[in-house]
Amino acid sequence: FNVSEAVLDTALNFEPMAKSRQLSLSFDVAPDLMLKGNEGEIRQLVSILCDNALKYTNDGGEIRLSLSKSGKTLTLDAYNTCDGIEKEKLPHLFDRFYRADPARARETGGYGIGLSISKAIVERHKGKISASSADGKSILFHITL
Repeated sequence: FNVSEAVLDTALNFEPMAKSRQLSLSFDVAPDLMLKGNEGEIRQLVSILCDNALKYTNDGGEIRLSLSKSGKTLTLDAYNTCDGIEKEKLPHLFDRFYRADPARARETGGYGIGLSISKAIVERHKGKISASSADGKSILFHITL
């Protein structure tokens, strides 16, 4: 299936919510990239990443989503600014029910399982997912398929 179209189509659904919060939302999606896999699950993956970014991006912050290909590897990156995240918490973000800031559970809703579902989707597609923060004020989810 055309993963470029699936990623962009899914991500564009989050544009109105980003605008309502005055967040900068940008996409850099290479056109016509193909992926052999489950399109519904990839759409769910993008939806989880976008939803997560909207929940945790600081006011006036920035969200970027990119999709590219190098050789046979597809790379999907989801970046957003945030109020801060401690590096030692990054490896736990994919644990079921884990929240880096439990106090935000009431504010943002959800059950803390989105990123664990994302990890399962990526692994079913023989890929890898990781989270990093260069400055503690942003987060990057890096996925290779």
